[in-house]
Amino acid sequence: MLSLIFIVGSKFFISIEAKYLSDFNYKKDIYTNKERIKIASKEKKYSGIQVLLITEKKWIGAKRQENKDTSNYVLLRDYIQNDTDIPFIVLFWEDIRELVRKKENMKEAYEFLSRMLSN
Repeated sequence: MLSLIFIVGSKFFISIEAKYLSDFNYKKDIYTNKERIKIASKEKKYSGIQVLLITEKKWIGAKRQENKDTSNYVLLRDYIQNDTDIPFIVLFWEDIRELVRKKENMKEAYEFLSRMLSN
């Protein structure tokens, strides 16, 4: 499996690793997925975009660990700053909640995300 969420366009694909209950792991969730994206890009001649979807709470918790040798945040930060062959985006569940809040027909999705994120 390339990623948890996979969106394909005519010349690109977006690989989204979604984390809600668990913390992200650089090796498992970022590095391994990057290698899969490279293979898929070569085979299909598509451009890949890598996304980590995470709660702000989990992101802040990861940042607090940046002084530890095993910090997933530091590994990810260094990857984003130095490894430019695949675009990388960090997206927060809270951003998605705000996007659906503005849509009248998405009230139930907004309420669900609000309950999920309040825990």
